[in-house]
Amino acid sequence: MFLDLLTVAFSKEAIIALLERADVDRLLREQALSLSLSNPIQSKAAIQTGKLWAVDAFLMLEAANAPKGLIRIRLVDSHHGMRVLDANLLLEANTKRFPEQADALAKLAAQKLAGFKNDAKGIRFIAVAAMQSK
Repeated sequence: MFLDLLTVAFSKEAIIALLERADVDRLLREQALSLSLSNPIQSKAAIQTGKLWAVDAFLMLEAANAPKGLIRIRLVDSHHGMRVLDANLLLEANTKRFPEQADALAKLAAQKLAGFKNDAKGIRFIAVAAMQSK
């Protein structure tokens, strides 16, 4: 549910366009790529994957095993292979606040990416991938 709301929140950000979630899933499978939050960023792999997918950044979300409602967020600039944001978000137990939290995260991501390379239209393309904790 939160990922769907986050997708809507990103669509409100004029400087961001998302890669379709089905495309992200397909590309991960086809290329046997592993974007992992539990490992350090592999700059070279992030840059190569960014070129392959033609995206400026990856937003990776991972639901933690405990406490319930904790989501780890990592935003990686795919032009430089640099981590732009790495944080934890504790989702409210009251799901009515999910849209507000999703909007805040989308705005934060847009601010963090503002100084990095844009395409000719000024739009950043972002791949959103939801990960599962092991």
